[in-house]
Amino acid sequence: KVGIGYLVKDDFTLRYCGLGKKYKDFRAMTEEERKELDDGFRKSLMRYKDHPAFAGVVAADEPGSDMFPGIARAKKVFDEVCPGKIFWVGLYPYYISAAQYQFSWECMDWKGDEIYAPYVKPNILRYEPYLDNYIKTVDNDILCYDAYPFMENGEVKHNVHMILYELQQAYSKAAIDNGKKFWLALQNGGGWCHDERIRITSLGEVALSVSLALAYGAKGMLLYTGCFPNCCWKSKTEHSGVIDLYGNITEQYPLFQYVFMQVKAIQKYIVHASLKGYIVSGE
Repeated sequence: KVGIGYLVKDDFTLRYCGLGKKYKDFRAMTEEERKELDDGFRKSLMRYKDHPAFAGVVAADEPGSDMFPGIARAKKVFDEVCPGKIFWVGLYPYYISAAQYQFSWECMDWKGDEIYAPYVKPNILRYEPYLDNYIKTVDNDILCYDAYPFMENGEVKHNVHMILYELQQAYSKAAIDNGKKFWLALQNGGGWCHDERIRITSLGEVALSVSLALAYGAKGMLLYTGCFPNCCWKSKTEHSGVIDLYGNITEQYPLFQYVFMQVKAIQKYIVHASLKGYIVSGE
């Protein structure tokens, strides 16, 4: 009724991400098993693909690179059934373990000698092969990630992590070099996911986040959390996004509203703008 598209979280996509823990390792499946999985995914998509609010699916959130072949297979099936719709995959930030880069949520069973060597490098040096692997394996026109740079670190109450700039540079370059669009999740709220270091963002930080995203050529922005904290974490934080657990507008709502109204005022220029490059300094 109000023109909002909905991304369906279809659990069938998780079966393509299996590495042998909850679901069978996709790479170990026979072709017959894969076709059976494809048929199940097609049937699942048929249930809702024609709904007027259907915009696409949430295919995978923070997958490890060993899951990319299965995700690539799911993407092909999705494109057959739902051409032109969004196949959303949210990639990792870079402040995680090497095992997570490779195995994601199934990393508890990893063995040290199995880790892909480049993933043990620091920060952006290990992220580039992860992102490059995804681009080469999964034929998706959208590159998306989430990272939360506004934190408290001990006595430093207003820390801004360098990932705010560094990861956007990497995605901007990857999008230009490979003809992709990049999206990112903007930090909103704070104290969720059992991490009290993640703090409530100010108007200046909201404006900085949005301005940098536009400057680096982002074509989509998400809010995390958009509303109350993700219930899968069983967070005790009732008040986190622009909408709280009880449906009330929070103090974050007018901050994003103010900044996005500014973006709207210049949207005709932004739509036709293209990033030509950027200047970097230092090592």
